[in-house]
Amino acid sequence: MRPTLLIAALAVTHLASQAATLPVYREFKEWLVACSNSGHCVAKGFDQYAGTTVMLLEQAPGPAGETSLTLGFQTTGKVPPQPLRLGGLPLSSEAWALQQEADDYAEIHSLDDAEARKLLAAISRKQTLALTGSQGEVLANFNADGLAASLLLVDEAQGRLGSRNALLRVGNKPASSIPPARALPVLRPGAPGSPAVDDEEAARLLHAVRKLEPDCVMEGDTQPDGEVSALSPREAIVLLQCGQGAYNTSYVVYRTQRQGKARPVRVNLPGLGTLLQPGYWVMNASYDSASQTLSQYGKGRGLGDCGDSTSWVFDGSHFLLSQYSHQGRCGGMALMDWPLLWDTTILPRKP
Repeated sequence: MRPTLLIAALAVTHLASQAATLPVYREFKEWLVACSNSGHCVAKGFDQYAGTTVMLLEQAPGPAGETSLTLGFQTTGKVPPQPLRLGGLPLSSEAWALQQEADDYAEIHSLDDAEARKLLAAISRKQTLALTGSQGEVLANFNADGLAASLLLVDEAQGRLGSRNALLRVGNKPASSIPPARALPVLRPGAPGSPAVDDEEAARLLHAVRKLEPDCVMEGDTQPDGEVSALSPREAIVLLQCGQGAYNTSYVVYRTQRQGKARPVRVNLPGLGTLLQPGYWVMNASYDSASQTLSQYGKGRGLGDCGDSTSWVFDGSHFLLSQYSHQGRCGGMALMDWPLLWDTTILPRKP
């Protein structure tokens, strides 16, 4: 290898070694941090089980990664025009934009990366932050308890510690020392499942799976229903209902040959370390034969302000994890807007 290429390769290796193992999900008091396998990080701060205020930080990976901070809060009418202050610090109209589309909710968005980082560093040691109007009136109170630890984790996960573009632990290292975004795994789905499963075939395959899951009984001891879809001309996927709550329905996942006597086998869906356990149980599941994608989501409570969602792509032989989002803390104001922890690049299927 030529010296210049060797130096470049060593530099990339050195940058990659500075960042933490990804993905990352942690909770610190009233905050959570989620960094995906690409290195994109989200930090949220809100009172658990409450939906009056939320602070949302999104930090893109890489030396030029955008820093975006949003303050969302409930209101009882129109928010007065700026100047506004957060924790006593001014939010200038040049660096912050107020958006209010309804009388009961408003958001303040950062317009300048450096100003957002400067504000975060200044307020990180506080526990509560009052948003005040031009007359000193309190418009909302934000919870910053856990913010400092959250910023530090984002810096660590993205290799920002000690750099000029760090969120908390700022140093003299140039922004170029920050590693770039990680490359996403590449998946390619198999050919669309065909021919479609008709009603007679679906009933036969569901019956075969029910015999293997005698404990799957729905409310009132009714026979569990399910969904059967084509994986290929030879195989089908069977989703059998196996329990129902107020807002979640659980399923077991099988695959079986379509011709002859059905011999279903459980599908052991891949997980993601301690974040997502492998297994054949899923929630609120569905399968799309056109994209060969199995999807599921589970609400932590009926509102949908916590929970997780997952998708797997069938590549013609195996199910591969294609996307995973998770939020363990319930609260905030965005429903089913759970931070992304795993993502992939899905290529067009081969002709």
